[in-house]
Amino acid sequence: MPYIAQAPLRRLNALALLGPEERALVGRVLAVIEHHRAGNKLMTEGAVLDRPRLIVSGWAARTHTLRDGRRQILDYYLPGEVMGHCPRDGARALGSYVALTRLETADARALCAAVVARPDAVQELALALRLSEALEESHLLSQIVRAGRQSAYERFAHLMLEFHSRLKLSGLADGATFQMPLTQEALGDGLGLSIVHINRTVQQLRREQLIRIGGGMVTLLDPEALAAIAEFRETAVGHGDGGAREGSALRESRDRWAGAHS
Repeated sequence: MPYIAQAPLRRLNALALLGPEERALVGRVLAVIEHHRAGNKLMTEGAVLDRPRLIVSGWAARTHTLRDGRRQILDYYLPGEVMGHCPRDGARALGSYVALTRLETADARALCAAVVARPDAVQELALALRLSEALEESHLLSQIVRAGRQSAYERFAHLMLEFHSRLKLSGLADGATFQMPLTQEALGDGLGLSIVHINRTVQQLRREQLIRIGGGMVTLLDPEALAAIAEFRETAVGHGDGGAREGSALRESRDRWAGAHS
């Protein structure tokens, strides 16, 4: 399996230590890939959330469009992440899910069905999906703060730090460098800024030697300074030697799940 195609497996395994059966199940899901063109709508606002997907490659977004055509991106979905997953019966999409770039996805319904049908056999997978939900909520809260209270300069810095953190969890960040194939329009629709304002902000961050952007790649030249500017706090979650730090919300989610299934 190509490295990029393994991003969902790496992310799920970073959230919880998957067993051999769980990894095999994810592998079978990733063996069947769906292709979507940029601009394709994968799910319409108001539709029943009955088709969760794993993002294998490409970027997508959850959006809301006003009557006059103005679009607000509510959240971005990056390679390796789960999109359109909600465990509540009958839950409906609160926004439309759209491919921002060429997109490859895998149908994740088999993963969700296994969690319901065989909870004891896929405990770590269930935990990974639950923590993924908690992370998605954290991203949405960050989006509210960015759009509601931060300056353009702070918003852009915060979003780049968040992208880096999220891609790192899927094994797709090379040090402080990551791929970002978004247009200025897609960035502006998420940050509530015009293309002119996005351009001006990028130029300022370049002049201050805080960030390098070009050719679809971003390098955070001074992540600590950017984090101070944007008041960015990384929500780290994982396992391994010594264990990674976990954000309190995710740790509480993990503990609640474990208590309910002990």
